[in-house]
Amino acid sequence: EKRILLAALGLLGERGVVEEFDRALELLTPILSGTEDELRKSAAEALSGFCPSGRIGAIAVAQGYVGSWKVVGPFANDRSNLGFGTAYGPEEDGEAENYKATYRWEFGGGKDERELDLGWNETGPEDVRGEVHLAALMPVPVKYAVAYARFEIRSDAERKVRIQLVLREETAQRIWLNGEEVADYAVQRNELGGSIEERRLGPISRPRTVGVQLAEGMNRLVVKSSTFGGDWRISLRILDEKKNRMADGIVLRSFEPPKEG
Repeated sequence: EKRILLAALGLLGERGVVEEFDRALELLTPILSGTEDELRKSAAEALSGFCPSGRIGAIAVAQGYVGSWKVVGPFANDRSNLGFGTAYGPEEDGEAENYKATYRWEFGGGKDERELDLGWNETGPEDVRGEVHLAALMPVPVKYAVAYARFEIRSDAERKVRIQLVLREETAQRIWLNGEEVADYAVQRNELGGSIEERRLGPISRPRTVGVQLAEGMNRLVVKSSTFGGDWRISLRILDEKKNRMADGIVLRSFEPPKEG
């Protein structure tokens, strides 16, 4: 019964220990990858209560969220989001190790520009919802900026899936799959609606899904994301073509930080 299972998951989150994490993750994977949202979220929350350091991405991946990203930025943007329409280095050569970018200090009235030497850095999600806080990953403080993030999915066959992304106000996202543009969203302030009470609780976000076709073997997705004043985060989940569950036949990698020593 669902009610009993939810209670058991709550108890697991309170009493689980790190040594039991891998076994618990294995046992709960059918729920994490399944169609029942309330159970999925409860299972993910329970596992996060005793998750070993650096393993949060494994919980995200089990639900179909991207668990390992390579990110590069910041590239120039402004409050009008003009930088989102500019093709920066990663669009011209996605395999380069380094890119030059112009950086302007946007805080306290500073307007001096300097050149940055940027490279791809690997990272994982910060929570069980697969979120990556892009602003926190930038090597310098940013107010308006563009970044690129990429990851790979292995599929055991050609298959149609849906990519679920999260829209946030005053941010933009463009997505390419194997070099072909499949999504393009730029969301203005107050565009996503929401009640006064909802807005008091924090920045508004809304999910969107985009249908795509994966090739057999390795597939590369590249996300161009910008902030022109909004909460700068990204999160992608790979769903079944029709059902509200993780797509079958795919492999997503989970990032684990290097072990100390």
